[in-house]
Amino acid sequence: MTVIVDKVTSQVLPTTDTNLVAAATSLIPTLRSRSSETDVLTRLPNSTIADLEKTQLFDMLVPKMYGGLQCSLRTFVDVVVELGRGDGSAAWTVALLSGSTWMAATLYPKHVVDETFSGGRFRTAGVLAPRKVKTRRADGGVLIEEGSWSFNSGVHHAHWDILGIPIFDDAGQFIDSGSALIEISQVTLLNDWDTIGLRGSGSTSVAVKDVFVPNERIALLSKTLQEDYASTHLRDQQLYRLALVPFLVTKLVFPALGMQRPPSNYF
Repeated sequence: MTVIVDKVTSQVLPTTDTNLVAAATSLIPTLRSRSSETDVLTRLPNSTIADLEKTQLFDMLVPKMYGGLQCSLRTFVDVVVELGRGDGSAAWTVALLSGSTWMAATLYPKHVVDETFSGGRFRTAGVLAPRKVKTRRADGGVLIEEGSWSFNSGVHHAHWDILGIPIFDDAGQFIDSGSALIEISQVTLLNDWDTIGLRGSGSTSVAVKDVFVPNERIALLSKTLQEDYASTHLRDQQLYRLALVPFLVTKLVFPALGMQRPPSNYF
């Protein structure tokens, strides 16, 4: 695991909630200095991703049992707000990827989560509402014959994607919606993100064609809305018992809280 280093004394600092917020604050001038590069790329530069990795800010909502920080929700808010003071796109990307990473840890059974977080490949993007999608039941899972989803923020930097799909019974009747966990190699980025606001968030549309998703990688909405999460191994951890929809909606506000603060007030 990476460590946080004091830039003045070069001393290794313990990874505490306070230091995570301080690390985010220290990135504000750097993030602002890269604003032009970020706008041109329409996603975060590799140098910014490296800074976020070095300071472990992608690890905030990763369970400790998988090498993450499993920080408090308040710390997560404070970190994203601080990043928003430097660059709204960086704050948005961290917030959205962290939220979907939380979903990857929470909505699926242990053996699926074990695989998802193995080898440090845990960054997860997500879009729950499809633009259009065609699925059918297959033996042991669902085949996504074709589909597209808009506003897949941070997907350029993700290892996994969680995409919303309809679930039909054998007779072809709609019975539920599901959150399908898919490896990023099976997702096509359409690169149609060209905006003014949050330009660097890389919120491109994505497409999937002929991808089979096993049942164990599909979290049914009817269960998740009841907080009936499959991650029974994390059931005693408060962070992974949050109500899904309130958390996913509320975290969208955090970047804006930072963006409205005076940019010159770095520290």
